[in-house]
Amino acid sequence: MHEIGHIVLYKDDGVDLLPQIEQGRKDGVEYNEEQYARSAEYLRTIVKALIGRDLFEQSTYYRVANPMNPVYREAIRMISDGDAYDAALGNR
Repeated sequence: MHEIGHIVLYKDDGVDLLPQIEQGRKDGVEYNEEQYARSAEYLRTIVKALIGRDLFEQSTYYRVANPMNPVYREAIRMISDGDAYDAALGNR
């Protein structure tokens, strides 16, 4: 487990980000704790989706990544709500 500030870089999911942060520093990209905290969950999900795509099939990527997409979530909400669906289609 490594820490930069109060962010733990080795999480229970086994992803150790310290090597990538160190490589970024070598490449002239400074680590920003606030940006990391805002983006970490998104990045983990995208990496998980990419690995799923590589191990299984393309649709695995979308099954993992889509729930983060606000447009996708709104579409699912509307489809699940008959009144909202009809209103969106102009049926009411």
